[in-house]
Amino acid sequence: MAVFKRPPNTVYHYQFMIGGKRYRGSTKETTEGKARKFESLRMTRISQGKLIPEEKPSIPTLREYSANFLDVIKAQRAARNLGANSERYYIYGWKRLEKTVLADMRVDEITRSIASTIVFNSSPSYANQAFRTLRRMLSLAVEEKLMTAAPQ
Repeated sequence: MAVFKRPPNTVYHYQFMIGGKRYRGSTKETTEGKARKFESLRMTRISQGKLIPEEKPSIPTLREYSANFLDVIKAQRAARNLGANSERYYIYGWKRLEKTVLADMRVDEITRSIASTIVFNSSPSYANQAFRTLRRMLSLAVEEKLMTAAPQ
């Protein structure tokens, strides 16, 4: 059981464990007494099962996310915001990415250094097609708040 301030903030934060699970967050209170009261109320409600902490959405693998990506590409094509050749380009780019180890990695685990080690058994233009598709997929994941920033 702990109430503390983080350096630049003026509000108090709490951190405690119940049943081996850690709970932490902001009390949104600026006085220590109110923050301790908030923390004890939160602990009581969690231990009684009245307050279920919010679960973060699970982050999909690139393979799982590809269905959503392809739906967005097709929707953009239907809305005439994307040309037929561009749609085909992204579909073929995904087919190339699908055969790599990146396909089974979570979207937020993919970094520039990992992507740069991928080798494609085809021409450099096909590799560029796959990398451009990957950049577009990751930037769409940022827009959907699955990750904070895409690797540059």
